[in-house]
Amino acid sequence: MRRRHTALAGAGALLLTATLTACGIQGSDVIEAGGAATIDVSPQHRQRVLLFFVGQDGRVLPVARARENLFGDPLGRIEHDQPPPTDWPREDPAAGWGTSDPWTDQDLPRLGTDKTLALLMYGPRKAERAVGLGTRLPDPDKQAFQVSHQEGATAEPGAPRRVWIRTSLTVTELDWAAVQQIVCTAVYAEDPSGEVEVVLRGPDGERDPARCE
Repeated sequence: MRRRHTALAGAGALLLTATLTACGIQGSDVIEAGGAATIDVSPQHRQRVLLFFVGQDGRVLPVARARENLFGDPLGRIEHDQPPPTDWPREDPAAGWGTSDPWTDQDLPRLGTDKTLALLMYGPRKAERAVGLGTRLPDPDKQAFQVSHQEGATAEPGAPRRVWIRTSLTVTELDWAAVQQIVCTAVYAEDPSGEVEVVLRGPDGERDPARCE
């Protein structure tokens, strides 16, 4: 499979593909994040889910997981070597554990930003943790995200599109890395170009609009 990695503005690309593959993550790439970046880590972006975790040095790094590895486990809670739950809803379009049918970019609907953020909240998988990736976000118990695209005033003409995300997290207490995990994951779930800014709202208030930095 051919892979194309676009260099990130302002920083060299950090490619850990070989290390991750050796640790058991097949088809996952880690690339250094950047505000002006365009991230394209697969031939067809809908076949990948881009999640942002924190490296050992505190930098926020994206991990691209293949959608095919989420079949039967859309929230990524099951490690690859475990069987699917017996009560999994088979009518779910994301179900189909072990399917060998090829999916194309046109076949797969865009994974919703709320579902992508739910996946982020479950943190890095075992093999991802093994290469030093972690999370600054709290445990996912009862955490939910509501995404709005038309609430309030839009940004100035020529400015990035704005997305509002309401969460049960106390957003004013999140540190920079935790905020960037949410913001960057939401930005690239909304638009592969990264030209989106995010407003986080929680029970404790609202943060200023932010972009993936």
